[in-house]
Amino acid sequence: MPVFTKMSLKYTYKWPESGATEITSSDDDDMIDIKNGYHVLNFINVFFAQKGLTSIDTFYKLEYMLNERMPVTMETRKEMTTWVLTVWNRIFYT
Repeated sequence: MPVFTKMSLKYTYKWPESGATEITSSDDDDMIDIKNGYHVLNFINVFFAQKGLTSIDTFYKLEYMLNERMPVTMETRKEMTTWVLTVWNRIFYT
């Protein structure tokens, strides 16, 4: 199963120097900062691992959804995951 890296991302993120801003867990209560590249990569990689996804096109769709369509009120991994699963088939990305 591929693990995506910074080079896979299309959007621009902040990359804080402190390793303390990286998320290494996959708890439902993790707070995800959508502007932080480490957080976005962790969210996408964990989501892909849990759902058995591997496609770079699917990666781009999920990144698009997080950046362009997700309500700003979503903050936790659980909220974000629930939202993605609810709207996945209603959002088109090309």
